[in-house]
Amino acid sequence: MTIESAKYATNRGLHVGDSVKKLLEIYGNPASRDGQDMDYDDDEGGLIRMRIKKDKVEWIYVGALDD
Repeated sequence: MTIESAKYATNRGLHVGDSVKKLLEIYGNPASRDGQDMDYDDDEGGLIRMRIKKDKVEWIYVGALDD
């Protein structure tokens, strides 16, 4: 699932449009970073990926690692 609207949030409360500073406060350092994408592993073997643009969260992907 990809979140592209500030209307929805992750389980930890991160919204599209939030700052990178807030992302790091909520999630800490990413497991990996590739260009604009910051990846976090969830507790159930899934992936949370945030796309960053101009120091803001542009979209959030939540799903399985093999999606």
